Amino acid sequence: MLSFVGTKALTFAATLVLARLLAPSDFGVLAAVLAFITLLELVSDLGMKATVIYESERGITSRVHTAFTLNLGFTIVLTAIAVALAPLVAAFFDAEGHSALFAVAALDLLLRGMGNIHDALLLREMEFKRRIIPQLTSNIARGGTMIGLAVAGLGPAALVIGFVVGSAVWTLTLWIIRPYRPKLLIDRTAVRGIATYGGWASGLALIAAIGQRADVAVIGNVLGARALGLYTIAQRVPELVVGNLTWNLSIVAFPALSQRRERGGGRLTDTTLNLIRYSSLFALPAGALLALLAPALVVVLFGERWAEAGAIMEALAIMFGVACVVLPLGDTFKALGKQPIMVAVNAASVPALIGAMLLAAPAGVVAVAWARTGIGVAQAVVWFVLISRVLGLPLAEVAARSRPGLVGAAGVALAGGVVRLVLPGADLGSLLGGATAGGLGGLLALRVGARREFNELRGLLHRHVLSSALVPARWRWSPPVGPVEIEQAVEVSSAGGEPGPT
Repeated sequence: MLSFVGTKALTFAATLVLARLLAPSDFGVLAAVLAFITLLELVSDLGMKATVIYESERGITSRVHTAFTLNLGFTIVLTAIAVALAPLVAAFFDAEGHSALFAVAALDLLLRGMGNIHDALLLREMEFKRRIIPQLTSNIARGGTMIGLAVAGLGPAALVIGFVVGSAVWTLTLWIIRPYRPKLLIDRTAVRGIATYGGWASGLALIAAIGQRADVAVIGNVLGARALGLYTIAQRVPELVVGNLTWNLSIVAFPALSQRRERGGGRLTDTTLNLIRYSSLFALPAGALLALLAPALVVVLFGERWAEAGAIMEALAIMFGVACVVLPLGDTFKALGKQPIMVAVNAASVPALIGAMLLAAPAGVVAVAWARTGIGVAQAVVWFVLISRVLGLPLAEVAARSRPGLVGAAGVALAGGVVRLVLPGADLGSLLGGATAGGLGGLLALRVGARREFNELRGLLHRHVLSSALVPARWRWSPPVGPVEIEQAVEVSSAGGEPGPT
């Protein structure tokens, strides 16, 4: 969480500054470049990063050196291919005048490839305290470079150069804080196992990247740079509040679930069900609230000229909320080594997504955003069916874990919707009024329709806020149970039984 707040807040602050220095078309060029690089970046490690985490070995073995060697070799080849394809990709996005930027951005592949295994070792060992250092330093370097070059008048080149500088700082810092000195060797006895799991991981990453960036490709190719710029800005707040938190949760969940798989005893199933419950309890109300506040939020944060992005954000907020609930399920599949199932589902859903967005494109960028959201909801239903079969549980039992989140989202939508009707303007007053009403409405809905979760939240508030040193002693809340009883209650809750005392 600290890593998320630190790194993404820096990125978001830089975006606020750059939005006032650059035109929408400049952001459109950056979005096109990032779509190209992200697609290559996600497969540039040949799945070696996921393999190191999945195998949960101790120390530095020949398998780790083999993973680094394979990763580095493939990254060098992929970087050369990306540079060669830069003019063609620029033409695809109708940005022929910026082909050099696509070539420069390809260096990001090589830079990040040299740090992937170091990062995987930190993840495998769950050293998140140390891992925050390269993330913060790279974002500071990236944002500072972007703003400085934008002020100097470099336009979209400032964004791309800043992006590459941030990646260079990330890799350099990783080599310093994780003193792993790789050896260029190939352990032939390990290659087959590494290649099998890594191959499926790489294929999954490729298909997922296509799905995640298909919207950018469709909008940039069909609707142009301005529409893509509006779409990029519309993504920022939902991505910051919900999407990036989901991604960070997934980073922790994969190694944790892999370790629980090794321990057995149903631990992985219990953890998966709790991930669904807590993810939905946060993401669904948050997505509903952002959708209601979108028109005012865009104008207050980014300025009046971005007002058209408000309608786009409404759809994307809901999509990110649903995705947050579904993403932990993928970590369970990966921890169980069932990535072929994920590849099959994504291979079927990505063409459906692209087709839906292409059909919606003539109606404009808002229609494309809603098409993406609709496919995301349908995909979520499929994942719930599959995870229930993999875990050997009834679908109703798995789906019931998201009910508290749906209850909270309904309360947010009802209370926030009333305020939006009364205060339809896109100003600070409407934003604050809608946020207050939506938050209170969500809490009231939980109090009525999800008492267990409401009591949990209230207990957390009392223990971690009202009992702090900032609150006078006579007002502090004292827990009625001891540590042993709390631990027993947590164990019962994790097993899906009745809630213990709070």
